[in-house]
Amino acid sequence: MKKYNMKMPTKKEELYEDMAKIHKADPSIIGFAMAAPTYDVKYYEEMILSYAKYQNDKEKIVWNISDTRLVAPGTKDGYRELNKWYSEGLISKEFALDTKEKQYISDITNGNVFSFMGQPTDAWGYEADAQKANGSYYMPALVFENDKGQYANPLYIPVGVYSMVPKANESHAAAAMKYLNWLLDDKNFNQIRTGAAIGASKQNSDGIYIPTVKDLKEKGVTSAMLNDMSLIARSYVDYKSVDKQKEDSKVNNSTVPDIDKLLDSYYSLLKPEGSYTIPYIGAPGEASGKYGSNINDMVHSMAARVIACKPSIFDATYDKEYQKLQDAGLKAIISEREQQYDTYKKSNG
Repeated sequence: MKKYNMKMPTKKEELYEDMAKIHKADPSIIGFAMAAPTYDVKYYEEMILSYAKYQNDKEKIVWNISDTRLVAPGTKDGYRELNKWYSEGLISKEFALDTKEKQYISDITNGNVFSFMGQPTDAWGYEADAQKANGSYYMPALVFENDKGQYANPLYIPVGVYSMVPKANESHAAAAMKYLNWLLDDKNFNQIRTGAAIGASKQNSDGIYIPTVKDLKEKGVTSAMLNDMSLIARSYVDYKSVDKQKEDSKVNNSTVPDIDKLLDSYYSLLKPEGSYTIPYIGAPGEASGKYGSNINDMVHSMAARVIACKPSIFDATYDKEYQKLQDAGLKAIISEREQQYDTYKKSNG
């Protein structure tokens, strides 16, 4: 940014203008790094979702679920913008073939990319590799504002999983739920997770030993090994303050150059305005179970086609692909969720 005398972008249009300026000055620089469209937020999902426009809460809730949210009302304009970027050389021409992320990661770590979208910790790993390779330095930024001018950062929903009890043990379903409810209590949760096998170096105000990330790393414990705790959708560290989050992130990324500076920048961007969770309106219905997985696959295949097609046939290509989704079950899924929403609202107000 300093080389080209530019400020950090804060909006999509500013990002586009900066990418175009740098690409014109150096055509070897990729404006926006992407790999093959898959089930990953790293490539284009939040960019697409920033274009979504919902007329009401009902529309937002029934569309904003993993298998349908990328074709929610308004998202066509997001694909149109990515198509524009692609046609102008701001996205790698081979992105759809990069199914293993090899080119994607190589371009980032070798400093051949102006911008890329990642999960919260991805950039820090690439940051270390890029600095080692050629001194490139990446900084976090929020640029994908929605139609209200907010950065709609998704938050974890209250329900992390659907609790399933095998048919052979269905008589014990109530007991299983009673146990999970008991585990939701912080004191009980911590007593279970801080057993002797895990160990801990300090106690909280209740006298319960709480392991730090360092403790867990030394013991080789990962969140996947916490079994029952994973059902409660809790992290294995206490995230009740930004300072605590920074402390634990620093331990996990201790080899990243200037990690303190990166963490300060990252957490200064996290604001509650526009952040959202999707209310739980019921378990997936019959249509979601029957068509959802296939729709998910079709959406990501569609993305590659509409992003890489010629701008002159974008509308025709998108409309054709969208109709395929409708015929494959998208219409049935949305109709079913609308009924679920209406039922839920009648019961819960």
